[in-house]
Amino acid sequence: MNPKEFVVEDGLVYYRKKPLHKQVLFWTTLVGGLLSFILTIICIFLSLGLTAEKSYSSLYDSSTYSDYYYEDTSSLETISLGESREVQPGLEMVVTRMEKDSSLELVDTYYTNAFVVEVEMTNTSDQVYYFDEYAFSLVDAGTDMTFLLDYATYDVNIPEKIDPGQSLKVKLVYGVDGESSFYFVYDSFAWTQVVGQGI
Repeated sequence: MNPKEFVVEDGLVYYRKKPLHKQVLFWTTLVGGLLSFILTIICIFLSLGLTAEKSYSSLYDSSTYSDYYYEDTSSLETISLGESREVQPGLEMVVTRMEKDSSLELVDTYYTNAFVVEVEMTNTSDQVYYFDEYAFSLVDAGTDMTFLLDYATYDVNIPEKIDPGQSLKVKLVYGVDGESSFYFVYDSFAWTQVVGQGI
């Protein structure tokens, strides 16, 4: 004989307690809690993934790449503007101009000022030297932060090689902000000039 599901006493109805695992509220609470836990874990992984992707993309974004590239200038030979050096056997180089140029407009708008470096290279050897504008770098003397070459450099054709006995004059354009002293670096040499700020 099965026990009654409910009992009536003094006009009140009392239901018999079911075991916990047979109660509907137990199972809905368990399923709801499990779903909440799984969704919380998924949300955490999604937010971490999006944060990591944003950090990674900003690290390698071309407009901010220079903020993460530094060059150690402590071991470089410092040379004054206008002085010539043999940077490779038979290849002499002199930096003739290093200054901000307000008349020049940058292609990349990340920086506010154009900084122009004019370089003259002379091949005194009997072999051909190939010119690579990315072998040079403009470095903030205070922080060793390297600046990117601006596309305004390519407003004129840049020769790819320097034949024996030939001289080559090149104007390189970099984007800078309010920095006041720079190194222009090639190999182990650093040309320097302090740039004065206007009043």
